Amino acid sequence: MESHWLKRRGTYNKQDDTSTTTTTPLPAFVYNRVLWAWMRAIHVLPSLCTSNEESGVEQAQRFFYRTCHLQTTGRVHVSSPKDTTDAVNGILNAWTISSQRNAAHSAVKFFRDCQTHLTGNSSSHITFVPDPTTYGAVLTALSRHVGVDGKATTQALQFADTMLQQMKETNVKPGVTHYGAVINGWSRATDRDASNKAQALLFELEQAYQTSGYQEYLKPNIALYSAVVMAHARSGQPELAEKAVALLKRVEHLYNSSGDEAYRPDIVFYGGVLTALARTPGETSLKMAEALLEDLEWRAVNGEGHLRPNIVCYTSLIFKLVKSKQPERAAELFHRINERYQASGDIADRPDATVYGTLLEAWARSGKEHAANEVERIISEMEALQASTGDDAFLPTVFHYTSLMNVYWKSDQPEKAEEILNFMEASTHIKPDAIAYTTAINAWGRSLHRNRATRAWNVLNRMKDAYQDGNVSAKPNVYSYTGVIQACIRLHNRTPDEGAQNMKIALLAISEIEKYDPPNHVTFKALLYCVLNLTGMKEREKVATTLFSKCCEHGQVNDSVLLMLKKVTPSLFKRIIKTVPSSVDGTITQTPDIPEQWRRNVNVGRSS
Repeated sequence: MESHWLKRRGTYNKQDDTSTTTTTPLPAFVYNRVLWAWMRAIHVLPSLCTSNEESGVEQAQRFFYRTCHLQTTGRVHVSSPKDTTDAVNGILNAWTISSQRNAAHSAVKFFRDCQTHLTGNSSSHITFVPDPTTYGAVLTALSRHVGVDGKATTQALQFADTMLQQMKETNVKPGVTHYGAVINGWSRATDRDASNKAQALLFELEQAYQTSGYQEYLKPNIALYSAVVMAHARSGQPELAEKAVALLKRVEHLYNSSGDEAYRPDIVFYGGVLTALARTPGETSLKMAEALLEDLEWRAVNGEGHLRPNIVCYTSLIFKLVKSKQPERAAELFHRINERYQASGDIADRPDATVYGTLLEAWARSGKEHAANEVERIISEMEALQASTGDDAFLPTVFHYTSLMNVYWKSDQPEKAEEILNFMEASTHIKPDAIAYTTAINAWGRSLHRNRATRAWNVLNRMKDAYQDGNVSAKPNVYSYTGVIQACIRLHNRTPDEGAQNMKIALLAISEIEKYDPPNHVTFKALLYCVLNLTGMKEREKVATTLFSKCCEHGQVNDSVLLMLKKVTPSLFKRIIKTVPSSVDGTITQTPDIPEQWRRNVNVGRSS
């Protein structure tokens, strides 16, 4: 756009920035207008910031650099400091809305380049004077691009902290916008101490506001307190409830003592406190959460309608009841939400998919006799809601169906678990993943059915077929193969033929597993247990020797494997372990006298 128009004026050559021109240099405002048009286009069409090729903001930045070059060579009149700063701010603001992974890095680099080359200390005649908007844009870019890379995020926010402190040494003093950008960044970060850093900045802002004589540009607001309380809720720290409640008392005191609307607690803030209480273990925090929700409900119907609890508040308490293993009370609260929705008809009051999923998980983990019925009912309600509303958010996912399979597994109903797997395989909108297949395998493997090994092996074969047919989420792993091997462990009333068949399946499984995943010590412990299927002692010792050698090769020998070896073939155990390890006998604790190479890959965090 701009390159075509400027080229017609004879002042711009895309191939050669050093080319001479024959016309009078354009005034700077013409270039600034073109750059302004780019900035406006980027904000109207943010997709310009996310192009797979050179994004709009990158093109605008390149055009700015060329303009600066033309100004320094005398071919364009030099912009005023204000125009230059406005241009820099426009590009920085474009980086803040960019979804490119390197947006924060690019914003900082551009800012530093401008500081280095366009300030009064540089040889350039162009003057760039950072103003509050400049710093605000850089800080916002840094805080908004809080990604999955925890280390990079922490480094970016630490740089933002440093920039905030450096501002105090300039004529540009930080205000609530600048503090808010960094506070919001820390509130979303995964750093363990992020919530404390966010709170420290908030308290620093409070202090600055007081010492400034209560200048408006430094006044904190309820949005920042909400960000900090949610940071505490996400932190996972033991004292998160205490910090959230302390912040609640602080905000209520500020509002009650001043009457200032900026401090007025809203439902977002109270929702953050509820979330913090919900994520704190213990009965005390549960009672506090229930009391707070009841208080909000009462206040909402007695003149403070803005405090009417939203679905997030109720979901937090349901989550807390689930964690407290109280599915009945969670179900009661769910019915209250439903009744409220039926009474109001307000779509905002309708329980969302998160609520259904949380309640479903509560029943799935409860171990109650009627848990399967409750999970089935919840899934049916979700299916009906999706059909009536057309909202696919209510469509049960593989997670929901797998939870139901898990209930059937725990209640020794493997046939029903496999029926759910059949349904998912036949479905057009959902495909079972590795967890679903493994759940079905375990449902058979932990059951009392005589043919459990064969049924588990059949499910594993279906899993392999699904993966080979393109369902990458169904890739078999060590857990699915170990589940099959565990299904082969002998039943007390098995016949010799059944035992031999089970041993055959176990050996087939261990021969295949490395195509997908290396076996672990749980796998080998189960394999050795399967050797008891064999009736002849010589045959047992022969197979056990082969399996134990393989276990040593994989570096997966631990005490549980040695104990099983001793149980299966005591004579082999004595030959291998010349000095019987006391820890295996269960008397004293000492390290078994085995080579370190044998145990090099044992995952001690994995239950045996």
